[in-house]
Amino acid sequence: MEPDYRALVDSCKYALESKKREEITLKKNATDIQNRLSSLKKIHAIFKEAAVMSQDFLSEYIQNIVTDSLKVVFPDHDTKFNLDFVTTRDTQCIPSLEVDGRKISMFDSDGYGALDIVSISLRAAYIILEGSEKLLILDEPFRNLSLDRHELAARMLQGLSHKLGIQIIINTHLTHITDFADAVIRVDYDHKHKRSIVRNEHETVLEERGYKKDTVPSRGKRFKSKRPDM
Repeated sequence: MEPDYRALVDSCKYALESKKREEITLKKNATDIQNRLSSLKKIHAIFKEAAVMSQDFLSEYIQNIVTDSLKVVFPDHDTKFNLDFVTTRDTQCIPSLEVDGRKISMFDSDGYGALDIVSISLRAAYIILEGSEKLLILDEPFRNLSLDRHELAARMLQGLSHKLGIQIIINTHLTHITDFADAVIRVDYDHKHKRSIVRNEHETVLEERGYKKDTVPSRGKRFKSKRPDM
């Protein structure tokens, strides 16, 4: 029996047409993928540019805050704080300090005072950028700063508070910097009567939680702790 050549030819034609349709579909899909890839590359470029712009803004904002603080405390030096973003596999933020045109390490033994100012300013900048409650609490913030710069540092804190609109509370034994404070609360401990004495700079009564009025005569009014003696 002779083979049915016509049916064989028709089958080959059908298979060829199917392959052509598949090829057209694959080309269309490839074009769609290429277009999507191109769009994704454009989006990536936009995000990358936005990230660089954000880094530039962040860097400039923080640099200005810290540098301004350093200039108040160290007016006798040309001091600048730099913040650089370096991208290799990951993006790293690298801080550095420049004094009189010379880069120095903030961790040098003679640079601790500057490090204190940088640390305080960075914390203040973070509070603003993070959007949290505008309150900065410092415990003996000038311990590494030379005595002759304490008043300059207090002036710096006053300016930082007013400029950024944040409240700064300091716990310190440095009574000579209180002239720059908007309010001063003095706390003494009376060992003889085992009581805490709390008064503001004008010796007026301060109602504080855990205290009650006491009639012991003194310069200004006092409060006796309700807490049991230790």
